[in-house]
Amino acid sequence: MKLLLSIICFVATTSASGRSLTASAPDWPPFFIQESKTARGMGWEILSQCGEKIDSNVSFDMYPIRRMFKQMEQGDLDINIMSYKNDRAKILEYGKEVVFSNTYAVWTGVHVKKTIRRISDLDGLSVGQLVGLRPSDQFRDYFEQRKRKGGTVESLELNDPDQVVKMLAKKRIDATIVSSPEIRWRSKKLQLQDKIRNTNFSLQTQDYFFVMSKNSPFYKRDPSIIRRLDTCVKAMKLSGRWQSLKKQYDL
Repeated sequence: MKLLLSIICFVATTSASGRSLTASAPDWPPFFIQESKTARGMGWEILSQCGEKIDSNVSFDMYPIRRMFKQMEQGDLDINIMSYKNDRAKILEYGKEVVFSNTYAVWTGVHVKKTIRRISDLDGLSVGQLVGLRPSDQFRDYFEQRKRKGGTVESLELNDPDQVVKMLAKKRIDATIVSSPEIRWRSKKLQLQDKIRNTNFSLQTQDYFFVMSKNSPFYKRDPSIIRRLDTCVKAMKLSGRWQSLKKQYDL
């Protein structure tokens, strides 16, 4: 994911503290696709349809990731879709219904023939990693240790997810740990899908839920909003619409 995130704004028909209800989501295909004029991603579709259920419109804006988290903490952003973390639960009310899931795995260029079954198998390979993306605590510690030790094998932090795909394809780096749905989508867009490969070593699969800032004036006034969004996702699953979106976005 890019450091710059797209912010999806729910504009409610009623407001609290003189402002509209807002929600944030990353520029993160195929869950959120900014540049597409027709396919906006599974998360965007769900936000749009469930927004209608609570009489809200949807629009886009952009913020850096750190600013987004700070605004959620302060209650300046109200709603988001996020994976569960204990420290986040202190300031966020989590929904119960899974909106979508995402798998983080090791991908390499096709020039890499080494079998990857564990993180330590990345020893001897150059690794390019998106700034701010830490798909697991184990990998975070491993990557930080690599950077401290230095040596002849590169450990690069990159800002552009498309650049990660291009560098794998051009043998500029050997491996990355990334969202599998995202790298599949980006490699197809760049027509480089035959230059990279999934090692089938996954670090984890995370479920993502609606969250609401506990400091949001909307939450303080009506905490049932998060439950109504959950109800909407459940209804989409029962109707088959949720499954159709998964298929549409190759999930």
